[in-house]
Amino acid sequence: MRCIHKEETDTFTEQKDQAIDYGIDFYAPQTVLTPDGRRIMIGWMQNWDTCSIRTQEEPWFGQMSLPRELFLKNGRLYQKPIRELEEMRTNKVQYQNISFSDVIQLDGVKGRRIDMELTVRPEKNQELFQKFAVRFAQNEQYHTSLSFRPRESILKIDRKHSGSRRNVFRGEQRI
Repeated sequence: MRCIHKEETDTFTEQKDQAIDYGIDFYAPQTVLTPDGRRIMIGWMQNWDTCSIRTQEEPWFGQMSLPRELFLKNGRLYQKPIRELEEMRTNKVQYQNISFSDVIQLDGVKGRRIDMELTVRPEKNQELFQKFAVRFAQNEQYHTSLSFRPRESILKIDRKHSGSRRNVFRGEQRI
């Protein structure tokens, strides 16, 4: 994605160059402008290695991504899930003020699909933690991890151990 600035002369000049999605299965994004002025983007998701794998329980072929609101801040493009998704949340499992210093597992947080909000704060008077990671869909053989390194402001999704043949890593995202 290139952030372009339009001058008074009707010409455009590039200001920044950044990816809109580092995933390997996000394709053909489209945007629309909502009546209240928000720019919304949605794309097609399909893991190319599973195109021919369909079952009676899951007969679909690909799906659309979650719609994202796009906005510029300090010359950078930002994205967040559209606020309308909040109304679709059900079966809420909530934990607050959980302290830990090693691996933990929380009751009620399981399965292959999750909509999760997470706020992580170091204990008072302690140095900022070096890395925080969450593993999803973990069993004895597979998992996908999301990690955050606050000192470098780097967020990374790692699918090396997800079981997908397309686990190519396309870089970390500085946030």
